[in-house]
Amino acid sequence: MQGRIGQGLAAGGVAAVLLIGGGAPARAAGSCQTIVTAAGAGSAASCPGASALAVVRPGPVTWCYQVRNTGDAALSGITVLDSVFGALPGTLGDLSPGDVSAPLAFSGESLPGVHSAQATATASASASGGGGTLRCTPGEVEVVQATPGIAFSFTVAVDGGCPGRNEVVVSRGTDITYCYEVTNPDSVTTLSGIQVTHDLFGPDPVGAVDALAPGATRMLTATRPMLMHDQTSFATAIGAPVFGQQVFPAVTARSSVVADVQ
Repeated sequence: MQGRIGQGLAAGGVAAVLLIGGGAPARAAGSCQTIVTAAGAGSAASCPGASALAVVRPGPVTWCYQVRNTGDAALSGITVLDSVFGALPGTLGDLSPGDVSAPLAFSGESLPGVHSAQATATASASASGGGGTLRCTPGEVEVVQATPGIAFSFTVAVDGGCPGRNEVVVSRGTDITYCYEVTNPDSVTTLSGIQVTHDLFGPDPVGAVDALAPGATRMLTATRPMLMHDQTSFATAIGAPVFGQQVFPAVTARSSVVADVQ
C-alpha cells in the first residue's frame, strides 16, 4: 500500500496525525504507546529501526511499528494508522499489560521530515475501568537528508605555519612542513576513523582523527627535510560517515604538492 490519505504532511515537514472514525472513542481502561522507527530498505528482519534515519537519496525504507501496553488492561485487535500511508494491513496481536508487540514492517518511500502514526486497540475490562476502544499515544520518527563526503586541502610550508602553499622552492636539507586539512562538509553525518597517508612517508598514516562533527575541520602536519631532488608528492584522506548506528561507505579525497630544490 503506497497511497496517501488526507492532507499528507503538514507545514514544516511534520506529518499530520489522522484519527480513525468520527468523534471520541469510548473511555476504556488502560493506556498504550505507538512506537515508530525506520530502517534501511530490506525485510522485516531489519525492524525495529532507529528513531532517526539519514538517507542520501529518495527511495524505499522499512517503516517499523510497535505498540507498548502501558496500562493495566489486556489489548487486542491492535491496528495502526500511518499519517501518510493510511491504515496498515494486518494487526499487532494481543498484548498483556507491560508487553511490547513484535514489529509490523511496511515498505514505503523515505520522506524527509517527521513521520507519525497512531495505533488503536480494544482494551478489556480491568480494575481501573470497563473495556472499549483505546487510542494509543502517537509515535514519530525523523528522516533527514544526508550528503556524506570529505574535503581535503594538502599544502606545504617552509616556516612551519599551516596552511601553506601548493608549491615551494627550498634549499637541500631544509625542513618543510606538510599540512593536511580535513573537513567534514556534511551537516548531518559525522566522519569517523579518518586517516591521512602520504606517499613520501610510506603506507602508514601520517595522522588520524577519531571523529569530525558535521562542518568541523582538523589540521594535521608532518615535517621532513627536503631531499636531493625536486619532488611531487601525493596525500590521501579517508573516513567513514556515520549517523547514529548507520555507517555509510567510506569517502576519500586526494591531492598533491610540489617541492623544488633551488
